[in-house]
Amino acid sequence: MHPDYFSLSPLRRLIYILAKIHCGEWQPWTISINELHQLTGGTSSFRKFKQLVQELKGNPIPEFRIEVDAQNATPTFYRLAQQTPSFVPGMTSTESTL
Repeated sequence: MHPDYFSLSPLRRLIYILAKIHCGEWQPWTISINELHQLTGGTSSFRKFKQLVQELKGNPIPEFRIEVDAQNATPTFYRLAQQTPSFVPGMTSTESTL
């Protein structure tokens, strides 16, 4: 779980979990807005939900890049490459390469 997960709104947390489940390490996850709205169990109007998904492009959820097809507003989630720390506190540079 990404540390920024806890600073997300409840709906963004749910979208994060769904993306984490469905988006493979190398495989993007594309889903229709209608289906995503149903999966989240959103109580907001479809129009408001669609606007939220559009906002995810500019303010994405942790670990993911999101592209939204402008024509039919279909979001595609891409998992970002995980960055492994090159320095571990308390280790010398020779220990971290072992």
